[in-house]
Amino acid sequence: MQRDFKQWLLSFRPCIADYGYYCDFDKINNNVNNIKVELNILNSLVGSKNIEKDFEDIIKKYPETLKCIPLRVFLF
Repeated sequence: MQRDFKQWLLSFRPCIADYGYYCDFDKINNNVNNIKVELNILNSLVGSKNIEKDFEDIIKKYPETLKCIPLRVFLF
């Protein structure tokens, strides 16, 4: 028996749960655009032989890159 993939897809019911239902892509794009330069600076770490030291060097030289890293301060 041969399966008809197109017919199978046509049997799906419409749904409101597309990707836009789960993510606000306009907000994501806006947030990324706000930190684009800092993200590109951090991209220089890709392939680093000593990523920890290189990361510390970047943070010292470009402290604004820290806004790309989600840090939370917990008070107990």
